[in-house]
Amino acid sequence: MSTSTHTHGDRTYTGRTNTADGFVASPGAPLIVALHGGTYSSMYFDIPGYSLLDRAASRGIPVIALDRPSYGGSTPLETDDSIILANADALTEAIGSIWADHGGQAPGVVLLGHSIGGAVATAIAAAQPSWPLVGLALSGCLVRVPQESRGAWEALPPIPMIDLPVPMKDQVMFGPVGTYADDMPAASHPSNTPVPKAELLDITGGWLERRANVCGRVTVPVHHRQGEFDALWVTNQDEIDDFRSGFGASESVDTALQPGSGHCIDFHLPSERFQTSQLDFAQQCAGSWPARGELVSPTVEKLGPPRGRNSIARCGSASARTAVGLRARCVPQHYWGRGVERAAANCVSKLVGAAAGRPTGGVGPRSGGLRPAVWPLRVRWWRRARRQAADRARAGGRAAGRARRGRWRVQGTAGARPGTA
Repeated sequence: MSTSTHTHGDRTYTGRTNTADGFVASPGAPLIVALHGGTYSSMYFDIPGYSLLDRAASRGIPVIALDRPSYGGSTPLETDDSIILANADALTEAIGSIWADHGGQAPGVVLLGHSIGGAVATAIAAAQPSWPLVGLALSGCLVRVPQESRGAWEALPPIPMIDLPVPMKDQVMFGPVGTYADDMPAASHPSNTPVPKAELLDITGGWLERRANVCGRVTVPVHHRQGEFDALWVTNQDEIDDFRSGFGASESVDTALQPGSGHCIDFHLPSERFQTSQLDFAQQCAGSWPARGELVSPTVEKLGPPRGRNSIARCGSASARTAVGLRARCVPQHYWGRGVERAAANCVSKLVGAAAGRPTGGVGPRSGGLRPAVWPLRVRWWRRARRQAADRARAGGRAAGRARRGRWRVQGTAGARPGTA
C-alpha cells in the first residue's frame, strides 16, 4: 500500500491508502476512512500479514487510513477542552474534503476506528456530518476503565507527547501468549509512535462522562467488537451490553466479545475473521452485497417499508429490513391465515441469505438465513402460527360437532350418538 497526504485549509493529514497502483473500486463499494488509536500511527492498519488495507483492496473497497492530528506528519492539535472532541471537529472537515476529492461513485463513507480513534469516530458520527456517513465500525472501546488506569497516565511525565516503553505497551495491547502468532508483537512495532498525553487523560476521564450522550446521538448502523482479554477496559458481557444500549438512536447495533484477543484485535489470531466482519459490515451499510441491488431494491419501491409488528426497527440490516417487506410478494397469499407462517419466514430467510451472499438454509440462528437480530421476527411468526392453528382446531371441532348433531336429528335420534338410541 502507499502513503497519502491530504490538505484542508491550514491543516495537513498524512496516512496510507490502498487506492493507488491501478486500484479499481467494486461497484457500490463504500469509502472507508480508518482512524487509529493512541500510541499507533495509520500504519496500524497496514502491517504486512495483518493489513486491513490489503484485505479491503482484494474486495475492491477503497480505504484511507489517516494519521490523526499530532501523529505522523499530520498537523499538531492543541486545545484546553476535550482533545477527542477537538480531533472529531478537525477530522469532520478533513473527511468532507477527502469525500469531495476521492468519493467517486461510492454511496457513502464508513468510519472505522480503534480505541481512541473509535471514540473520535463516534463523536464524528454523533455530529451528523454533511457528507454521507453510512456506518460506524468500532473496536477497543467500552464503558469503564480499570480504576488504576487514569492514575497511571497522570503519573507520566508532564510533557505533551509520551513515548511508551515498548515492553510496557506490548503488555497492555496484547492478550496472553497463545492469542497471537509468533511474529507478534514485534511485527506491530513499525506502527508505534508517541501519543499526546491529553488523549490518555481524556479517554480515561472526560470521555467516559460524555460517552453516553455522544453515543445516543449516533443514528447510523454500528459494528463493535471488544477483545476478550482487553486490559485497558473493564471487559465482560455486561459492559458490552451497556455499551450497546448507549446507541439507542442507531438504526442497528452489532456488538460482541471477540474471543482470543487482546486490545488490538487486528494483531491477534482472529485478525482475519475480525477484519472480514468489518468489511462485510461496510458493504452491507453501503448496500453492495452481491445481487442485493437486483433482488431487493426494485421491490422496495413497489411494496414500501414493512409496517406494524414487523417494524423496520426490529431488523438488523438494510437487506433484512427490505426482505421482510417482501413477504407479501414472495409468499403465496393463501399461505397466510393457514398456520404456515414458518414457510413465509423460511422464504424471507432465503432472500436475506441470498442478498447477503450467504448459504440459504432455513430459519434459525445458525441456518445461514435470518441474522440473529432478525430472529425475534421468526419467533413471533411461529408463535402466531401456533395460536392460529389452535384457534382453527377449536373452530373446526365445534363445526364438526354441529354437523354430526344435525345428521343425528334428521335420523330421529336427536341428542344421541349412533348405536346408543
